[in-house]
Amino acid sequence: MSLIRRQVREAIVAALVDETVAEERVYDSRKSPLNESQLDAINVFSEREAVETFEEAPRRFRRTLRFRIEGLCYAATEQLAAAKADDLGHEIEQLLFLDITLGGLLERLDLKEVNLGADTRGEKPAAAFSQGWDAVYFSDAPPDQSAVLEALEEINVRWNLPPLGDPDSATDKVEPPQV
Repeated sequence: MSLIRRQVREAIVAALVDETVAEERVYDSRKSPLNESQLDAINVFSEREAVETFEEAPRRFRRTLRFRIEGLCYAATEQLAAAKADDLGHEIEQLLFLDITLGGLLERLDLKEVNLGADTRGEKPAAAFSQGWDAVYFSDAPPDQSAVLEALEEINVRWNLPPLGDPDSATDKVEPPQV
């Protein structure tokens, strides 16, 4: 599924390049350290992905990719840098909310958190922001997964209704048709 993760990052970068005050300085990685000539800048990167079974047959997964967009801005004063970072973060939100499916690639895109702060590493006042986004999409199990079931001859299922050990339990024997 790394292909989808990469496509999501690339689609976000494409949506942001030359559309914000960061201009072309939008990177598909945790590019660091950024020097003064590379600011204002945006980094887009994947953090983690949660996967849950959505359907059993055929096997389908609901995936939630958490990615992060970080920005760093500098200005003459700390207040101006903070305002610039806040504005850049707002620009990004507005651009991504224009197409929350990224052209049909996703089920939806959700903004989950925004963090703002100062960056005191350089000589000029700088401010940073970080946005956590969830990209929700679906994927199917590889088609050759069904080959695992070829040797299946019998399934035993035991049903227990609460409380366990209750006389309202049953056992079923299922014999799948042999192909």
